[in-house]
Amino acid sequence: MTIETSNIGKESAIGVTLGEKRIRALAMASHDAGLDELGPRASTAVAELIDIDPRDPMDRARALDAVDAIGWEARDSAAVQAQRLVGRLREHSLRSWRWPGSLLAIAGQSAWGGPVARSLAELRLEFEKLDPAWAIAATWAGTPAIEPYLVRLERSDDVIDAIIRSLGGGREQLKRDDVALLREQTSMAQFEYALADAVALTTAMEAAMGECLAKRGGPEGRRRRFIADELLVRLRRRTVDLREQRSVIAAAVGVAGSIVEHNRETIRRIDRAIDAATGARRMAELVDLDGLVAPFNDTLDGLDEIACFAADSVPRLARSILGLTQLMSGAGRSATTKVA
Repeated sequence: MTIETSNIGKESAIGVTLGEKRIRALAMASHDAGLDELGPRASTAVAELIDIDPRDPMDRARALDAVDAIGWEARDSAAVQAQRLVGRLREHSLRSWRWPGSLLAIAGQSAWGGPVARSLAELRLEFEKLDPAWAIAATWAGTPAIEPYLVRLERSDDVIDAIIRSLGGGREQLKRDDVALLREQTSMAQFEYALADAVALTTAMEAAMGECLAKRGGPEGRRRRFIADELLVRLRRRTVDLREQRSVIAAAVGVAGSIVEHNRETIRRIDRAIDAATGARRMAELVDLDGLVAPFNDTLDGLDEIACFAADSVPRLARSILGLTQLMSGAGRSATTKVA
């Protein structure tokens, strides 16, 4: 006994492995079908479920198994996909910001030390060394400082060039991460649609089964007890399980989106830092010391902005990943609880 979870044909019945194309088709079908088609699908499924011999243990087991199987392939595949997404998020965080290995520690602090963060910190340190304020003050005090400052400026060129190249590499890695995360997010969204369709079906089946029990001339005796005490209870639990899994997948989609937005904002700020640093160095070749104060201060301010942004956003994202992990763990424990 199988129960169709969408209106795209007999081949979509439970028990068929759902690939990416089938998930897309299922998602489109669930949106296109609308509530008008849910009723007939639910009524047909309920009619098949209750049209059994309640005295036959095999018939009873098949009916209960059919309820348990509703949305199972989508649910199982979505859980695997969510685990893969969390692994990718951890990999991304370690590569970009080198957060601590423990998600609990991540939630409490942002740890600088990854390639992007380290390059930004090194760039700030170099520009602090090149701050023209000390040379200006020394000149006002009658101490020759222009020549030593220009020598220091020239010697820093190779170091700053290397740091900027490193930042550029980190920026490109963030872009690649975004592409991968968006791909995972899109796939997760398809599973969410499939689970939404399954939830809509089981909810409609609950209503249809309740109407069947309430109407005059409905099932009596042993058949009625089996429907009310076993089938309907199992169906309600299946709805709860599918709805819970859908909430986990929706949370995963949201966290992936937050990471993508964080990456985009980080890339934008890296671009600004590179432009400011390059502009300040160019100004150093064209103007006197007084004219360097503003561009060098702009560069330092931009780097401080990135540090503040990371200090705020990284722990917040870490808490989101931790929350998703805990949500998935709870859903996994719930999924292993079988109905007796």
